[in-house]
Amino acid sequence: MLNESSHRSVMITGDNPLTACHVAKEVRITTKDVLILDAPEEHHEIGEGDNLVWRNVSESVIIPFRSSDKINLELFTKYDICITGYALNYLSDHEQILELLKHTWVYARVSPTQKEFILTSLKEAGYNTLMCGDGTNDVGALKQANIGVALLNGTEEGMKKIAENRKIEATLKVYEKQVQIFTNWGKVPPPVPPVIAHLYPPGPQNPKYLEAMEKKGITITDDMRKAVAAAMKEPVKVPEKGAAGVNANGGNNFADTILGAMNDAEAEDEAPVLKLGDASVAAPFTSKLANVSTVTHIIRQGRCALVSTIQMYKILALNCLISSYSLSVLYLAGMKFGDGQATISGILLSVCFLSISRGRPLEKLSKERPQEGIFNIYIMGSILGQFAIHIITLVYITREIYILEPREPSVDLEKEFSPSLLNTGMFLLQLAQQVSTFAVNYIGLPFRESITSNKGMYYGLLGVAGLTFACSTEFMPELNEVMQFVPMTFNFKVKLTGCIILDLVVTFAIENVLKYFFMNSHAADIALRDGDNDEPEEEVKDYKVMEEAN
Repeated sequence: MLNESSHRSVMITGDNPLTACHVAKEVRITTKDVLILDAPEEHHEIGEGDNLVWRNVSESVIIPFRSSDKINLELFTKYDICITGYALNYLSDHEQILELLKHTWVYARVSPTQKEFILTSLKEAGYNTLMCGDGTNDVGALKQANIGVALLNGTEEGMKKIAENRKIEATLKVYEKQVQIFTNWGKVPPPVPPVIAHLYPPGPQNPKYLEAMEKKGITITDDMRKAVAAAMKEPVKVPEKGAAGVNANGGNNFADTILGAMNDAEAEDEAPVLKLGDASVAAPFTSKLANVSTVTHIIRQGRCALVSTIQMYKILALNCLISSYSLSVLYLAGMKFGDGQATISGILLSVCFLSISRGRPLEKLSKERPQEGIFNIYIMGSILGQFAIHIITLVYITREIYILEPREPSVDLEKEFSPSLLNTGMFLLQLAQQVSTFAVNYIGLPFRESITSNKGMYYGLLGVAGLTFACSTEFMPELNEVMQFVPMTFNFKVKLTGCIILDLVVTFAIENVLKYFFMNSHAADIALRDGDNDEPEEEVKDYKVMEEAN
């Protein structure tokens, strides 16, 4: 998934380079023949002064190399590169070290200091790095990475056991409190919950005992069934105040024997204990699992949070600008929005605000990157361009209203609300512009679910848009009366509805034009293979088969 989304996956390990290259090929970190830069071995033929050697895994290619020489960049197009800690020690001050790090896929036999050097160099070059590590030797690199992820020793089966044990403990505490309360009042305790039925002896208050024992892997014999059936027939006794409750009813040696066997079985299948190490202290993120699957979750949720923040900045900025102009026009005319108008629009827009933050991220990671901030040509140009269209339509409608209803010579800024054409026109246009702001600036695919999949957002916008068009066209005069709108002339209704449609269409066009020309969503150059990043999975498998056949 990381390869398909143009993320560069690199292996940094202290293991043997041949082992590292084999594992890298299995997990598709490398797809071409790997060229290893390492110390020369005794049987390698090298020239005097050559202290390093390029060689492939099969040693069919051996190229002597001197650490003071320039690196042949053509090798990067033919091979995937592996560097050992020995070679990195010689090349740490090389003038082409950054080019080498950008094209290296596997680092083998590296020390903790060298791991830190690799992360620091890439970060200083302007790349965003994520490092996964599980030991003390990864602490330095985890601290230097933009995102550090510590890995613990957990497994999926172990996580399920831990979750089950926590559920049992929580249920047990609640039930013990219930038993204590019922006992204090001299009442019969409630039945034992099925989750903890195996922790209590059989009896009328524990009907799920046998089922719970079977789930725990205890073999149920006929004698056990008879004993449990006999225990179930015993009458339910009302405990005396201060008695031990359920544990006191029906307790016998047979049940104790079964409980002992069950405890032994649980001890053999005990849930693992997760221990936090030095890596967990150094890294901001800790994964309970021992694999790197959590990396995709971090990237996915991080992208979702970033696009949500950017779109909220745009929506809030535009809504504030729209509201400030429309409210200013009303105030200077001695008017305001009615309580009913403000309440209905507030409720509908609250649904949109609530739903926009609940958009779920998509499972598949996209090659497209979200914007890192709001101060760029695309974001700022989009906000200013959309606001310009909103202002033009607001000014136009305001002038049309003043033609039909000229301003009063004296304005009472403190007078009570009364319906007017200015109030009606400004409210409907402002509401329509807020709807278009949500619809146009919603960021869905390829990072989150689309606006049609976000049902709360989708139906909320449809509701507000439907209300706006119904009122602007006076399709339902009764609705206009409820909303405290005044009757409008046919020409004004046409102009108002036309401005609403024009505002939505033009702002949508501005957003998409600026997005197409100025949005920088490409991956960094380090993440791009030389023509391999778009290679389908099937073609890679065919390439492997052909290579083995040759």
